[in-house]
Amino acid sequence: MVLSLVRGGGLSGHVKNPAGEVVSNPAVRIRRRDRDDGGGGPWFRANVGPDGHYSFGALRPGLYRLEAFAKGLAGTCPALNIQAATDTRLDVHLTVGGGIRVKVTDPDGRPGQAWISIEPLDAGLPVAENWQGTRRQTDARGNLHRVGLAPGQYRVQASSKRWVKAEEVITVSAGVDLHLPLQLTRGGSLRVTAIGPDRCPIEGVAMRMKRDGKVVLPDSAHLYTLFADSLKKNAGLNWPDFRRSFFQTGSGGTLLCSCIQPGNYVVEASKEGFKKTTSRVTILDNHESRLRLTLRQE
Repeated sequence: MVLSLVRGGGLSGHVKNPAGEVVSNPAVRIRRRDRDDGGGGPWFRANVGPDGHYSFGALRPGLYRLEAFAKGLAGTCPALNIQAATDTRLDVHLTVGGGIRVKVTDPDGRPGQAWISIEPLDAGLPVAENWQGTRRQTDARGNLHRVGLAPGQYRVQASSKRWVKAEEVITVSAGVDLHLPLQLTRGGSLRVTAIGPDRCPIEGVAMRMKRDGKVVLPDSAHLYTLFADSLKKNAGLNWPDFRRSFFQTGSGGTLLCSCIQPGNYVVEASKEGFKKTTSRVTILDNHESRLRLTLRQE
């Protein structure tokens, strides 16, 4: 076996503000792009100096995404080609970021604490302004202020342990604080009963819900809360087993799912020895829908 080593490429430059001045101690990171949407490998953080100089060494040749952040500023290079044995020089020019002031209320209109996630929708937008990701928690009054977001379109979601998440697609403008009220909803619930040809209930029937052709779950925060409560009773319970059991009918052939976003769904029921059964159901806010499925033997 013969192994050939390829010398990596280097990348360095300065980070500058809109006036063309170097930014002291900015945050700079890079990741290899393996997909057309810019996703791919892990992020790598650059060595950055107080003079705004950053550098990466020994990068594997390929296409990369570079992001830089400073207080209230953001910039990106979505498609950067790194070549073997070549040192690339690139100065990153930041633009004035926009802000979002989120106010979260519960279904009764009272301020409530929630988790907020901000997902960029436009190609080339930086994912976040620091290294801790895009998910943040509001204060006890339901307020959260995010700054330094590059201008563009984002999806903002609010989720909590008790209520169904709320989301909104917004456009961030440079130098503008956008006020965004988000109200959580109670969501709906679905009670499914699976019976056989003899009209007897069937236990252990696996259920799956689809919306617009995609498999969906009840609100994940609600599911994690149920899992945490179950752990208090059974310390040996693991998440995969719990998640699997949560979507199977129990004794009496019944399954109850709550905290489901309102809308139209297709429910699929399957069990070994029976033909897959599908049915349509509409979920309404603060309402329990009921569905009775008859499974036929193969």
